[in-house]
Amino acid sequence: MALVNKLILILLSITTPSLAMTEFVSANTTASTSVERCQLIGDPDLYGLGVRLSFYISWAAGLLASALGTIEALKSPRFNSNVLLFTLLIVLIHSVHRGSFAALEWYIVINLAFMSLSTHIHLIPFFVFPAIKALLARVLMPTLEGYMEENNPTGTEDPTPLPQLSSLNQNAAIDSNPEEIIEDGVEKEAKRRVGKLYRIIYYNDPVGFGFTFLIYGIFGCCMPWVHFARSRSGYMDNCSVPVVYFGTFDIYNRHWQTFLKVTTVIWVPFSCLAILLGSYMVTRGIMKQRMYARTLEMMREQKNNQIGALWSDLDNIKDSLDNGQQVPGVVSEGANTSEPIQPISDTNQQTTGSRKNNATEEDEKQEVIKRVSEVQNRYCSRNRIARLTSFVVIAFSGIISIWNVEMTIQKNQINMDDNLSSSTGQLLAFIIAILTIGNFIWEVVKLGYEEKRVRKEVNKIQEKVKY
Repeated sequence: MALVNKLILILLSITTPSLAMTEFVSANTTASTSVERCQLIGDPDLYGLGVRLSFYISWAAGLLASALGTIEALKSPRFNSNVLLFTLLIVLIHSVHRGSFAALEWYIVINLAFMSLSTHIHLIPFFVFPAIKALLARVLMPTLEGYMEENNPTGTEDPTPLPQLSSLNQNAAIDSNPEEIIEDGVEKEAKRRVGKLYRIIYYNDPVGFGFTFLIYGIFGCCMPWVHFARSRSGYMDNCSVPVVYFGTFDIYNRHWQTFLKVTTVIWVPFSCLAILLGSYMVTRGIMKQRMYARTLEMMREQKNNQIGALWSDLDNIKDSLDNGQQVPGVVSEGANTSEPIQPISDTNQQTTGSRKNNATEEDEKQEVIKRVSEVQNRYCSRNRIARLTSFVVIAFSGIISIWNVEMTIQKNQINMDDNLSSSTGQLLAFIIAILTIGNFIWEVVKLGYEEKRVRKEVNKIQEKVKY
């Protein structure tokens, strides 16, 4: 993965821009002899065939990952989309200052960006809301603490402080083995964050998700500038420019312009929030790298436990428990997720906490069977429905975006060279997409191999019980 990312950055660094921009033929001195005054010349580095194919391939990867339930493998396509969108954003801003047809360029690229975002948008409620909560806590807590100090200067009503090590003991403990203390803190913090399994997608790529929010936030904040200050950039009298958005509209239609301006204003607060969240995610992803890596490792262990439970036969589990043999592990989501992850076999051998002090061995067996049954029922009722919903959202939004882009280019008969070998930007965008999809397929194969390994372990255990 790291090698592919470095190769992508190297390829982008040697890209030579074509310096083309979207404009009418009559405004271009090199093509002013054309009889088609309203003929548009396009920018292949912005939305040429190679660039569009790169976005389409990333979207197809998201669709495949949703169908197979391997959303974790989208780290590489996400990196590709982030780098490509950031590059296009720079080119767009530069082209606007050069007098390009800004409204049309931004409309096409925004549709491509929305299609890319559709790969991740169905995940937003899962990790954005906890991130917002954490961000607000970090912003508001100092203010609240200052307010408490102002209203309670003597400190008489402060709660009893938590017990701490004395300074001598604390220094001795730190001097004896500081690495062990740091690792213990990382381990405890990771256990606290394991939580729900859907967060494994975020912990697998916190910095990538952060940059995604940053880039889309910047896009959203630039839109009012484009539609209010630069809406007439590249304008030509008596030249109609149709755009497709659930229908066909002229880009300078008064109602269409009003719709765009209102929409961009509404999205500004959300874009600012996206920038804050993106900055927070990137910062935390870098500062908490070790802890996030440990959290991801624990989440994968928990995921393997649940995969084992899904492929377990309840009758065989009963026989296995009666014979004192080990069975696949599972952690119930209803349990306290801050507790260490333990396999079911350990539950059969020991009791943990006051909850099981008076439990009999038979009660423990029934608890194990109940946990496995809950996981299997929950998977059938929720996981498959969620996967289907995700697939439909990605497929629908992607198809609509592709239709809007391709039909807009076709209706305007935009003249640009779609030969990949003639444009360095197009060729490199396409090559990067191919490298990305190759890395994505490899990650999917690895996830499939890991699941297959867990299933084989379950089958071995069940065969022992049978014979």
